[in-house]
Parts: sequence; C-alpha cells; structure tokens
Amino acid sequence: MAEVKIKLGVCFSCENSTFTLSDETGLYNVTTNLYGWYATGSGDDQFGIDDVVSSTLIVTSPNGVVYGPYSILASLPALDGTTITIDPTDILSQTPAVGEAFSDGIWIFDWEIVGNRENTQVFPIRNTPFRSRCVVQRFPLCTVECCVNGLVAKGSCNCGNGGDKKSQNAYLTLVAAKGAWKNGQHETAKKHLGRLEAICNNNCKDC
Repeated sequence: MAEVKIKLGVCFSCENSTFTLSDETGLYNVTTNLYGWYATGSGDDQFGIDDVVSSTLIVTSPNGVVYGPYSILASLPALDGTTITIDPTDILSQTPAVGEAFSDGIWIFDWEIVGNRENTQVFPIRNTPFRSRCVVQRFPLCTVECCVNGLVAKGSCNCGNGGDKKSQNAYLTLVAAKGAWKNGQHETAKKHLGRLEAICNNNCKDC
C-alpha cells in the first residue's frame, strides 16, 4: 500500500496582510515523488484525492491563540493549483478593526487529512483508512520591517541623541532576525523581533 505525505505551501503578503495556502503534495512518481497523490482512477490500493473524507486546518498565532479547526475539504487537497487566501476577517474576528493585520511573529499552520480507500477487487470489500499531517511555520516581520525601512530612509530614529546609530542597529537586528529564522534558530529570531518591537514602540513607530 502506497503512503501519502501531504505538503502545505504557505506564502505571506505584507502588502495585503494575507496568507495563501496551497497543496504541494503533487502526483505520485516512482522516482521523484514516492509520497504523492495517485491520479483519479488509479488502482484500488493507491490513495487519491477522491479518497479524502476530512481535511482540517488549525492556525496558531504568535501569542498562542488557536483558531480552528476549519474544514477546508472543498479547497484542499488539490492538484489543480487551487489556493486558499486567509485574511484577518477570516480568523482574527468577523468584523476586524480598520487596518487590522496579522501580527509579526511565528504563525503555525497545522493541516491534517483523513481518508479511506475502498478496495473493490476483493470480497468482502476491504476499506483501508489513512491519515497524514503537515505542520508549517511562517515568520512574517511586516510591521517591524516597515518601521526599520522608515528609520533607515530618514537616517534617524528620532529618539534623541544617537538616532543614526539606533537606526543602523535596528537594520542589523532585522537582518539578524531573518538570518536566525532561515537557519532554524527560531528562539533567537523571536528575541531579535522583541528588540525590534521595543525600538519601534519608542517613538520610532511611524514609517
């Protein structure tokens, strides 16, 4: 029996404050994708998207608030490029404040599917349940990056003496936060984010 390991693609747009989700599992290939989906109509011992009976998403915010589970079976899994776009209206509140956006920090996306493959080639008919889960983390830094870009553009942090040095330190801290996250040093990245938020909340917020 083949095994399916789902893959969730998550992209974040600072401009629109949206997360876009997609199924990156792909089609099964004997050499390049052993854990992909089988095409509809494949053999009775091969898992396809049509066999999925439940597809749920749970989203956890940087401050630990859990949203969901949401049923996304109508959209994912998919092999046709279907995507889901999540904005603040979808999970933060039904009537978000004007300009409300997703906060900076670690967002966790937990996608799980449950399915059942019916084998009609044997008698009695054999049902084979299956399950797969994928957890993805993203680290948007939209607010602090906007702040830092503004400080660098002005060449001053506008916080009294040493403004130029403070803006330079803010930029280097932003670079360090991104680098730490890319290298898997998530706790270090969070500490850098905390420093940036302190700078941006000290009369250095507007950009």
